[in-house]
Amino acid sequence: MNAENTTSGKRLLDHLTGWPLLLMLVGVVWLFTRPGQEVVAVYCGVDKDPADVDVVMLSAEWCTYCRRARRLFVQESVNYCEHDIENSEMGRELYRESSVKVIPIIHIGQDTLVGYSKDEILQTLAGHDLFQLEKI
Repeated sequence: MNAENTTSGKRLLDHLTGWPLLLMLVGVVWLFTRPGQEVVAVYCGVDKDPADVDVVMLSAEWCTYCRRARRLFVQESVNYCEHDIENSEMGRELYRESSVKVIPIIHIGQDTLVGYSKDEILQTLAGHDLFQLEKI
């Protein structure tokens, strides 16, 4: 084996050792950001009447935090519906009227939550007797 083959083999090995590290990093990122089980959105006015639900959420299809909130509502059997701020006229109107320009916007009774915080959502639901904190 000559020096040229050894050098090119070492360069190849250096490149290959970078790939496992990169794959491991991608795997870790995927593990912590994976969407989990997808839950089908329940739309206000289409699937449910907003007057008959406990929670109304302003959302968008692309919104990761909206998906997390949706999964939480389904997991905890919360009676909810949502308005898509891009695909429904009512959603667009409610979003325009809102002073907050972040989604999700979650209305639970008279309380309005902005963004996604599992603990805040569960505490607010508990404050409206829609969730039992002993479950946490």
